[in-house]
Amino acid sequence: MAPWKLPELEECRSGIGDFGVISEDFLKELYRLIGGVPRYVLEKPKNVLSLAPNNLTRAMKNAYERVQHALDNIRDPLKLMQRGECTFRFKDLQDNSETTFNIPPNPPVEFFDNINDVTPGSLYFPRITNFACVDALLAPNHLLQITVSERHPIKGEPFKKLLGSLVKNHWIRTSEDAQLIFIVPQDIYGDFKKQSYLKGKAVDTDVPEVLKDVKQYVLGVGLRAASTGGSPGMTREAIEALRSNTALESL
Repeated sequence: MAPWKLPELEECRSGIGDFGVISEDFLKELYRLIGGVPRYVLEKPKNVLSLAPNNLTRAMKNAYERVQHALDNIRDPLKLMQRGECTFRFKDLQDNSETTFNIPPNPPVEFFDNINDVTPGSLYFPRITNFACVDALLAPNHLLQITVSERHPIKGEPFKKLLGSLVKNHWIRTSEDAQLIFIVPQDIYGDFKKQSYLKGKAVDTDVPEVLKDVKQYVLGVGLRAASTGGSPGMTREAIEALRSNTALESL
């Protein structure tokens, strides 16, 4: 289920009796903290408050745990790679065109402190947390960022330095070759938009060309299927349907 806006959540809360145990103020607080996925801000808190109407702390903790569980399911990209080859729904955030993206099974894994020589097809993990705003590099030009939020602005200055290192070490020719891929739960895939750049703590209103040239994409992961041992990628039927629709749109 895709995220809802606050008025939609409030209409559901007030219109469906079971959700009446969630106060308007508590709903607003959940929305502010973790977004608008109904499963997290209505269904799960309702389950707690129906049994203990005054236990707001537990309801809040339950909602947080659900979001953290979603994050944990995709936080370690190694798990995705080691499942074998998967095909994922993949959207170009410049024009919203959709296609598929294949992640190869068991690629060579490298850990790095600095960008050096590249082995195409290898998966590179930084040794330090939040390295230049990406979680991993699928060599040579895929920059992977994992998030469970619809809003994930990019720190412009460290990202620009990363691009410079990739060019210097011949991973890419220019920043136009780089693909910044946001890996998100399928719940928010449909509403995920192109992300802004930050200059310090504020949105950069004069983005340098080297950053503007980087193409942004979003890749949807099926967390529910993955949590029960299934593939986090698309089913064969879904792949065929998407490719069929893409072919028709190109006519």
